[in-house]
Amino acid sequence: MYCCRMLLGACIIIFLSGGMAAPTRLARQEVEPHTFRMDYLPLAHVRTDPVLFPTCLASHVHTFYGVNASLRPETSYDDLRKAKGNSGNAEDNKSLYWHPTIYKYDPDSQTYTIADIGLTSAYYTFRRGITRAFPDGFQMITDGFNAKARARAECVEPSPCARSNCNAPSHAFFPETACVELEMEISFPHCWDGENNTSSNGKDHVVHAPNGGEDVLGDCPSSHPIELPKVEFFFRIFNYEGGAYVFSDNSQMPHADYFSGWNATFLQEVLDNCEPPQNNPGPDAFCEDIINFRFNIFNADPNFFSKLRAIQPEPLDTSSTITSEVINNTKSIPSGVCTGTLIGATQGTAGPTKPTTPWVRPTGDSDEEEGEEGEEGEEGEE
Repeated sequence: MYCCRMLLGACIIIFLSGGMAAPTRLARQEVEPHTFRMDYLPLAHVRTDPVLFPTCLASHVHTFYGVNASLRPETSYDDLRKAKGNSGNAEDNKSLYWHPTIYKYDPDSQTYTIADIGLTSAYYTFRRGITRAFPDGFQMITDGFNAKARARAECVEPSPCARSNCNAPSHAFFPETACVELEMEISFPHCWDGENNTSSNGKDHVVHAPNGGEDVLGDCPSSHPIELPKVEFFFRIFNYEGGAYVFSDNSQMPHADYFSGWNATFLQEVLDNCEPPQNNPGPDAFCEDIINFRFNIFNADPNFFSKLRAIQPEPLDTSSTITSEVINNTKSIPSGVCTGTLIGATQGTAGPTKPTTPWVRPTGDSDEEEGEEGEEGEEGEE
């Protein structure tokens, strides 16, 4: 089942699913799912990844959303909890979300420019009495090459590309046409092994339900029996120009990382007690009776964007605290595992300075569940 939400002319399809520990299949089917939503603006763009590369610069640039932590590689759960400020509207959610930065490429000048993200939303779908909260400091990665992640892009009100050079890769994730709004979506796995807060590649401890689908949660396998909130992640470019766009990892398919900054006890209270309308969370169902939002939440509020902009923290000065490398309006996007100089790194943690060949993801989709798909290599270069 699903509901359609309108945002800036776009119909956002929210799939109603949820989960937790291991009730019977019938019990799962009898418990109605609920959804709540939180909205964000970008926090920063920087070449770090605290999930996979906690000691050095990451393999590619990421766009971060959420709590105003330092975003340094060694960022910890305690750092998230102590951080002040947030690019999102839910005060209690001190999590971080990130994806490869999106670049607009100009074939004539051969220049990469960071695309403006207009709005990002995280939808948590859950079932009261079944869904377990993320444990403190939980981390995971979702990969768009897994078909169950349902990575896709929707072009709202398409029109011909009007750029001076509209050449773009064929069969790309990014449309060649212009769009009033380009809405991109990817879903995180929600079945957990119940033991590990993370894994070496950020993926082995979680899987998508093997028999899950677009509007069906499915049953978690015995190897990963604990159902967590299902996080569906939307990020949008308004007035998308069409032509050549690319992710910072030189791919045409998204992935995303999640680092939970929730207090697990509080999040469990939300999951156990929040009760938006059955079968239809609606545009104004945000669990606001329990979650502390930073301003009144109403999807139809004409001042929504001005309110969200007003609560943004001071921009992080990552060029003086993490790395001074140029990442915008550049002829080449910085890349390479543990390459470059990490400001303030202790000896032996900054990694080599010799550039490496950028890692390129394989093409094609996989129907396998997350824990069984091919690895990205020993370094786990997400």
